[in-house]
Amino acid sequence: PNNIAKDKGFMTTDPNQQMKIIGVGLGRTGTASFQIALQRLGYKTYHMMAALQNRAHLSVWADIAEGRKPVSAAADLLRKQGYNATVGHPTADYLEESMKIYPEAKVILTVRDSPAKWATSWRTLARLARLTVEPFSWHYPNFLALFPAMQSAHSVRCAVGIRGANVE
Repeated sequence: PNNIAKDKGFMTTDPNQQMKIIGVGLGRTGTASFQIALQRLGYKTYHMMAALQNRAHLSVWADIAEGRKPVSAAADLLRKQGYNATVGHPTADYLEESMKIYPEAKVILTVRDSPAKWATSWRTLARLARLTVEPFSWHYPNFLALFPAMQSAHSVRCAVGIRGANVE
């Protein structure tokens, strides 16, 4: 298929690329679908799954969540890796800071059709995320908690929603 963004010069792997789109929808509001749409348009799009799959990213976001680093540390990381769009968490939690870093970026909010459906979906996800940090026991042999990356993921997860919906 034709790549509209590539034809118009949007697609880039330039490490000096500025953020073009900041998606600020909360998790469970179609952010993964939004990411796919942006990628089809040629944007290199950052989503929570990218953070979870990269230990260095998790470490930076954990440091931000715990106040050891400013949001600009993540902005620098994303810029160096050529990202020019973000959707959902963890970036959506830092809109105010991101707008100062990328004042020309377009902000797009995704929402769910029903607040009640969103809250139910979020609570289910939160329960699953909590399981990754439960201590190991023979009754609940949680091997995920033994991995250092899961400890960083826990810090990031704790920050997600605190600045926004705060639903638990």
